[in-house]
Amino acid sequence: MQLTVFGATGDTGKHIVEMAVERGHEVTAVERNFPDKWKSRKDIKKFEADVFDDDLAGAVKGADAVLSALGIATSPSTMLKPPPLYTESAARIISAMRKAKVQRFISISAAFADPEVRVPMWFRASTMVSMDRIFTQVGDMERVIATADDIAATLVRPGWLVDLPFSDDYQISLDNLPKNVLRSRRPDVADFMLNCAEQDLHVHERPFIGREESFEYENPLALLTEVARMLRP
Repeated sequence: MQLTVFGATGDTGKHIVEMAVERGHEVTAVERNFPDKWKSRKDIKKFEADVFDDDLAGAVKGADAVLSALGIATSPSTMLKPPPLYTESAARIISAMRKAKVQRFISISAAFADPEVRVPMWFRASTMVSMDRIFTQVGDMERVIATADDIAATLVRPGWLVDLPFSDDYQISLDNLPKNVLRSRRPDVADFMLNCAEQDLHVHERPFIGREESFEYENPLALLTEVARMLRP
């Protein structure tokens, strides 16, 4: 398959790119600026573009599927006033896909964009409150994509992302986060997004993804420590 990946060098996007290359796909990686270690890569096609300003049709032309792992870097300023990355990028990617006559779109979203998501009360009262403006924008992005009836979209809703190795035993649910699940491993999300592209899974659906992790990663202190680290100037 020919795949276009937005946010290709990000924390989740880099896993999508690596897995896609390993599976034999032709990958066009899209970034505003590529890190030095990516510039010499010959196993992917690199397309430099700003999703806010540049014409993206060239990035998606010929793609069998477009995958977006774009996300806002968390900091005190972005949590207080997040830039409109999610909504604007979704609208502009969809516009480019229409121009290039590409229909399949898989985008990372967030379980916490759903106000009815099943999470512990302590998590809702702390982490979700601190990230409320970002999650609100993610919800707005979902509505932008959902209104594009001509685009075969899948919105992947992970839990609180964690940098742990690929598990191969993650759970998928269409109703809510799986029971006792709060976190999602980034490589698991990448694997699932690629599966959706390869097997045409969950078109026009919003599947939740995650797995139950050990207490080390899911206890209140661990989660609140992560949030506190984001709030440091």
